[in-house]
Amino acid sequence: MFPMDNPTTPLTHRQRAVLEYIRDFTERNGYPPSLRDICIHFGIKGPKNARKHIDALEKKGFLRRTPGVSRGIGLISPSKGVVVPVAGRVRAGTPELAIEDIEGYVTLDEGFFNCRGCFLLRVEGESMEDAGIEEGDHILVRPQRDALNGDIVVAMVDDEATVKRFYRYSSTVVLKPENPHMKPIWIDTSRGHPHLTIVGKVVSIIKKRH
Repeated sequence: MFPMDNPTTPLTHRQRAVLEYIRDFTERNGYPPSLRDICIHFGIKGPKNARKHIDALEKKGFLRRTPGVSRGIGLISPSKGVVVPVAGRVRAGTPELAIEDIEGYVTLDEGFFNCRGCFLLRVEGESMEDAGIEEGDHILVRPQRDALNGDIVVAMVDDEATVKRFYRYSSTVVLKPENPHMKPIWIDTSRGHPHLTIVGKVVSIIKKRH
């Protein structure tokens, strides 16, 4: 992960904007912006308020600072970092909760995650625990509208979201849990009810911290 960013405490929209400004400014000029530059760009009154955003980004592991240096802001592995949205929750069980709006953003390292174009979802429920996906974990999802047999997918069933293993048999789709105590969801696609949409394929799991 890049660096130890915690998906349970993602960046706010303003923190993400400040981080992207620092990255763009550094790439254009060859050196990082000062607090005054940040204040002017965002219309922030006083360097103390700008420093709060820098403090938060440093605490979350996106920046490092050199004490006593006016432009001592340094990005951590900026060339490998990909900003990924955290798009709410998904149910690993009977479909109950639709995918919610974006909650924030984290930065993942492409050296560890094939994450460009993906998004994160927080898992609720226990139906996929035998696949190593437990309640409180985050799953990295690559958007796509179809899947191969055996893929773990995020699917919308009548506008409600669930994560399951995907199988297609002719006109029948089975969304299979990885928990022997739970039943699969059978969908006859020829009838079009319930309505099924594949949101994306699960490509990685980020385990919750205990």
